[in-house]
Amino acid sequence: SELLDYLDGKIAKRDASWKEKFQVNFVEIYSDANEELFEDALLVTPNQFPPLAPAALAFVTTGVSLFSSFVYAIDTFGENPAVMEKLRGAAEVAQNGGVYDLTWFNELLIPLLVTLGAAQGFHELAHLSVAWLKQIKLTAPTILPSQSLPYLSFQNRIKTSPKGYADLFDLAFVGPIAGLTVSFI
Repeated sequence: SELLDYLDGKIAKRDASWKEKFQVNFVEIYSDANEELFEDALLVTPNQFPPLAPAALAFVTTGVSLFSSFVYAIDTFGENPAVMEKLRGAAEVAQNGGVYDLTWFNELLIPLLVTLGAAQGFHELAHLSVAWLKQIKLTAPTILPSQSLPYLSFQNRIKTSPKGYADLFDLAFVGPIAGLTVSFI
């Protein structure tokens, strides 16, 4: 770590833009026959990783996922006879040209949507906070749809590689822990 910090500092003095374009990593190479260390090496890699999916596709996928989350929240009340009877009554009033206030139904949906959104929101905020602290650039989250759940997951892609495995672990670990913590509260 000290060696890499020293190299980063020396390189930054010569060309400040180099650090934005490339990254130096320390790797250990082991022999295949036995688990003994073969040699150490410095690996220079590009610091930018292009996203694999076009932004428009990610936007459409997120829209479909948000819609499926809304449908999931509505479907949650499909087996509740009292709610379904009120909704049938609302449909009859609307078919006869009347106006029916569905505020009561929105008051049932909002807590469910807020609960789902809060846990996932804190999950993503934790990822973004660690990425900001560790100077790792991420893409905007893409929400992945699911048939049986409101959404499958959110996906952030890494645009710049982390300094080491510990930073990558921190980035990956903090999101689920934050989401679980909020869901238990």
